[in-house]
Amino acid sequence: SLLINKASWASRVDKAKKFIGTPWTFGQSYAPWHSSFVHHCSVIHEAHDAGYPCSPLTETQKVDHYLRCLTKGPQGSQTEMAHLMSAVVQIKKNNDGEMSNFQLASDTILQMMPEEPKKRQKKDPVQHAHVSDVSDAKSRSGKKKKKGKKSSGYNHVPGKETTGETGIDLRHHTEEEIDEMSMDQQVEYYEWMAKTTNNERNKEQNASRKKDKKQKAAISALKIELQAQGTDESEEDDDSAGLLAQIAAL
Repeated sequence: SLLINKASWASRVDKAKKFIGTPWTFGQSYAPWHSSFVHHCSVIHEAHDAGYPCSPLTETQKVDHYLRCLTKGPQGSQTEMAHLMSAVVQIKKNNDGEMSNFQLASDTILQMMPEEPKKRQKKDPVQHAHVSDVSDAKSRSGKKKKKGKKSSGYNHVPGKETTGETGIDLRHHTEEEIDEMSMDQQVEYYEWMAKTTNNERNKEQNASRKKDKKQKAAISALKIELQAQGTDESEEDDDSAGLLAQIAAL
């Protein structure tokens, strides 16, 4: 029977090995992917039991493949990756033997996985519109706010970074740099990111608020000064240009 089913087993084993080596992505639902991973590991084990020349994965090998699939695919946001890698860090510490127990390792990952995104329902414009909203919309018609480029909050300043235990610079890295890191370096990097993400964001937000407050105060002071001078129209135009120049310099 093995000879008859040899071609079938070969196809199934090749498909299983290919799936186990294919990275998971953040846009993909986690639970179905997890189930497929477990299924394909079982296929290889069944083929071995049936006499097909293949080696079943040990618990340690399953965990290793699992972690690589989760960390080598297209990445999510820095925050999502920080949450995922904090689970990887916990597994790598192997306090409860997770590195040699696939069930424990996958349960640890499952607890840290982001929830499935909920589809947003379109609001009925008639039911949700208010009179004030309509009037505001009319006053803003034709005017689009210019969006500035968002700062990541992790600007690299040469000489300011520190070196981690695995030899990486503890600073923000590009996707290309992360791809070149070993598993241990990625674990240390994302563990560091998980600790620093919130602090850096708060610093950036506070700096932005202070700048806005400073600009508003400067505008108010300069307007009062112009009104006190009682200038004519031509002088007022010159003063307005000077006002804009001073604000831009803040």
